[in-house]
Amino acid sequence: MIVRLLDIVLPDGGFVEALAEAYFDESGTDEGNQFLCVAGYVFKKENALKLGIEWRKMLGKYDLPYFHMSECAHRVGIYQHLTKDDCDNAAREAIRLTKLYASKGIAVSLDKQAYALIPKDGLFDNPYALVCGQVFFGVRDWANETGFNGDVAYFFESGANGFGNANSAMHRMYNEPKLRSDFRWVSHTFIEKERAIPLQCADLLAWHWLTHNKRIQKGEKIRKDFKSLIECRVDAHHYDKETIGMWLRELKNDGSKTPNVEITGRGAENED
Repeated sequence: MIVRLLDIVLPDGGFVEALAEAYFDESGTDEGNQFLCVAGYVFKKENALKLGIEWRKMLGKYDLPYFHMSECAHRVGIYQHLTKDDCDNAAREAIRLTKLYASKGIAVSLDKQAYALIPKDGLFDNPYALVCGQVFFGVRDWANETGFNGDVAYFFESGANGFGNANSAMHRMYNEPKLRSDFRWVSHTFIEKERAIPLQCADLLAWHWLTHNKRIQKGEKIRKDFKSLIECRVDAHHYDKETIGMWLRELKNDGSKTPNVEITGRGAENED
């Protein structure tokens, strides 16, 4: 059964009802992928509730236990019983609902070969830490831009390839008062994607952003469904050798420690 956690378990016991929730999924963590991606959305609590109601209707319409973009795109697994048009329509509906209810989308990817260029100062001590750290900064930026001063509960998929690295990153944030304050952190939880509908929205964005960067590298045009997905409140960043080089030059000039060079809509001038 798909559920939403109304009460968030705190690491030292007790419960808290967060005012906002941030859900992140990963893609490209296996060794065969050149790119690593972490992406997801921030939801206000009331919008997460509304999303759940409408999302369940969409799942029921297509007789799906949950939404998973990679299976939907190839009509395999839980999508085998659907036609190609059904899969396309289900994906369109998932994009529409995500855009309607999410407050902010954040997608960060890294060319793993370029990671060696990053100075190792303990903050970005592995590729996942770099990418994961940047999505946290994305939540901070959203809170600062909107004047949000409430608590944010963070959610990641349990059992995913990057589970251990994500857990380490969250504990590092918990142990740093300044980071906890900046990121509005109140808790972090690992949960199965099937049980958390906003995490299925994160899966949608992670798949699209990783796929988009692979297509751009091949000189292919942007997918129309991806262009639709990023029309509303999505900050997307890709770190390759060129981008990291830009950051290192900025670091030399102004001492900035955050490689936050935005490449939103990368390749959007070409369209299928």
